[in-house]
Amino acid sequence: MARPNKLWYWKAQKTYCVTIDGKRHRLGKDKKAAQDEFYRLMLQSAPALSDSIAVILDDFLTWTLENREERTYKGYKDYCQSFVKEYPRLRVGELMPTHVTKWLANKKTWNGTTKRNAITAIQRGLNWAVKNRGLVSNPIKGMEKPEAKPRLQIISLDEFKEILKNTPDRNFRNLLRFCWECGCRPQEAKNLEAKHIEFEKHRFIYETKDSKGKKSARVVYLTEKAEVILRRILNPEGKLFLNTLGNPWTGYAVKCRFARLEEKIGKRYTQYAFRHTWVTRKLKGGVDSHIVATLAGHKDTNMIHKVYSAVSDDHEFLTEQARINPDVLIAQGQGIPVSSSRKTGKRKGKAQGHQAKS
Repeated sequence: MARPNKLWYWKAQKTYCVTIDGKRHRLGKDKKAAQDEFYRLMLQSAPALSDSIAVILDDFLTWTLENREERTYKGYKDYCQSFVKEYPRLRVGELMPTHVTKWLANKKTWNGTTKRNAITAIQRGLNWAVKNRGLVSNPIKGMEKPEAKPRLQIISLDEFKEILKNTPDRNFRNLLRFCWECGCRPQEAKNLEAKHIEFEKHRFIYETKDSKGKKSARVVYLTEKAEVILRRILNPEGKLFLNTLGNPWTGYAVKCRFARLEEKIGKRYTQYAFRHTWVTRKLKGGVDSHIVATLAGHKDTNMIHKVYSAVSDDHEFLTEQARINPDVLIAQGQGIPVSSSRKTGKRKGKAQGHQAKS
């Protein structure tokens, strides 16, 4: 959270000051006069209640374009522009949750998840104004949102084989096989270039400025099959995954290819379904959820548990896991008995104590 602007005394210059938006203002030696000037400057810097929502959201979109991914900007832009179109002259002081509710009521084709994302976009813009434009508070903070219903699609191994069988285009098959192996985000595969790859470390890296969220570098580890694909399509410059015309794959082009595939096999798939499937396959294969989260590029396991994994819906798998006898696993060397490890720790500690005494 941004620090509030405060009046402070500059001892070396014997004057009161305040720093607003990175600029230092000298307010004089008299504390009462300095406080009056401080309040005057703060009122000037903060958006008045008469400022329009359109102006604030436009400033927010400008900041987002400069500091976030383009796809994040486009997502916010669509919702913010739709809201401003509904209320072009609405002022901050007039905004209430009912305005948002009425706006969404007119969006008959939007489902609960879309409407939830729309509310989040407007709230995000106003929260930004609180932190960066001095807006006193967000008038729609905490308003109720529709429940999000993530659309999870898990591709079975047989379905994957059927997809490849009905995809004669080798270029598209390369993209699908790579996503099946790595579980990377669709844009991480489509934007991949030779400069990102470190074959000696079996991975590729997007630096912080190129990663999703632009908060930390994104590292994706490669399987042997993934490396074979990359070495086969490797070019010194430009995007690696190209269509038959030699152009980089776009989201729209991939969507069209899946639409054509649907005509053959009667089912629509998405590129993101390959990532969902990868996460679920890893969890069912016994990989720890924390490791899966790290490999998938998440900072914790929340997204894995809430969105990606279909394990909790797989009754047959859970039944099978519940019926496993842990003692058998321990006997086979596949588990660590807690009591045994504790005793070992105690014996080790005593042994170290004896060594210290000697």
